[in-house]
Amino acid sequence: MRLLHVSDLHGSVKAFQLAKELYFELGADLLVVSGDLTGKCVSNGKVTKCVWGRHKDPKALGREGFEASGGYFVDAPDKEVERNAPGLLARASAERVRSWVEELRDSGAEFYIIPGNVDHPYMDEALPEPGLTFKGLKFCPLSHVPYTPFGTYREASERRLEEMLPKERCDVLVSHTPPKGYLDYSNYHGGGHVGSEAVREWIARFQPLLGLHGHVHESPGAAKLGRTLLVNPGSEAEHGALLYALIDLDGEPRAALGERRF
Repeated sequence: MRLLHVSDLHGSVKAFQLAKELYFELGADLLVVSGDLTGKCVSNGKVTKCVWGRHKDPKALGREGFEASGGYFVDAPDKEVERNAPGLLARASAERVRSWVEELRDSGAEFYIIPGNVDHPYMDEALPEPGLTFKGLKFCPLSHVPYTPFGTYREASERRLEEMLPKERCDVLVSHTPPKGYLDYSNYHGGGHVGSEAVREWIARFQPLLGLHGHVHESPGAAKLGRTLLVNPGSEAEHGALLYALIDLDGEPRAALGERRF
C-alpha cells in the first residue's frame, strides 16, 4: 500500500491541485492531509486583511497568485472585511475545503483529511467523519496542538491532549502536532522543539505503524520512535511549492520526501 502525505495546505488552491494530481501520478492508494487547511487573508478586491502571517497584496499577486498563496476573495463590504476578517476567513476556508472534498470524491481518490490548529470549528462541517479503517489499517486523528503564541482555535494543555488521544492502539496516528523532540523544531520565537509530550508518550506506549504529522513547516523529515515511522512532509504551500511524502507500506514502512513547485 502507498500513501501520499501532505500537510498545512493553508488554503492554497495550487497546492491542493498538485496533491490531487500527484495522488494519481504516483499511484497512491490514499491521500492523507494532516491538518491546517485554512489560509491567512481575505479580500474584497479593495480591502485586504490577513488574520495570520504576513500581509499579501492581491493587486500585486493577481487573483490566481492570491488564491495560490492561500488568499480568499469574499463578497463583503469594506467595513465587514476590516471588522470581521476572522469570521469571513473561517467561512471562506470551510467552503473551499468543501469544494476540495467534492473534487476528490468526483475523481475517485481515496482520502483522509483532518483539521489543524488554525482551522475554525466550521471546518468540521466540510470534512467527512474523522474515523477510518482503510485496507485493514485503523486511522486515528488528533487536530489539537500544545499552546502556541498565536492563540489559534485548536490548542490545549498536555493533560487535555492526553485525554483527546485514543485509549487504545490504532495503526496510523494522524496528529497535526508531531511528538516532542521529533520533526518539531520551530524557528519562531527563538526556536525550540514545539511538539507534544503527550503524543510522544502515546506513540512510545502503543507503537503504531505510522505517525503522520505537520504543524511545524520548517521540520520536514522522517524519523523512528521505537518501531513507529514518523513523517512530517513540511510545508511551503504559501510560497510556491507543495512538499509531500510518499510512504510505502509493503514490507518495512519507508518514506521518501519530495517537492513540486508551482
